[in-house]
Amino acid sequence: MKAARKTLYLAVGGVALLATLSVFSLHAGAAHIRTAQIAETLSAFDPTSQTHLMVHDLRLSRLLAGMLVGMALAASGAIMQGMTQ
Repeated sequence: MKAARKTLYLAVGGVALLATLSVFSLHAGAAHIRTAQIAETLSAFDPTSQTHLMVHDLRLSRLLAGMLVGMALAASGAIMQGMTQ
């Protein structure tokens, strides 16, 4: 039971860390965009707003590409460890 609880804590902590770093990633850039504007972009996208386009087309795609690359590297590392053990 103790190992299951530890795994649960690690999973919840990992998801919380991913969410926090995702928000920071959406903030990172030359133009300062407030958290409220980012939330507005994700909930009610307006294609005429320059800020919404910047978040949606540039920053969100950068975030998703980074997540996909990270997942691919994690999977390839797990496969490599399984093959070499």
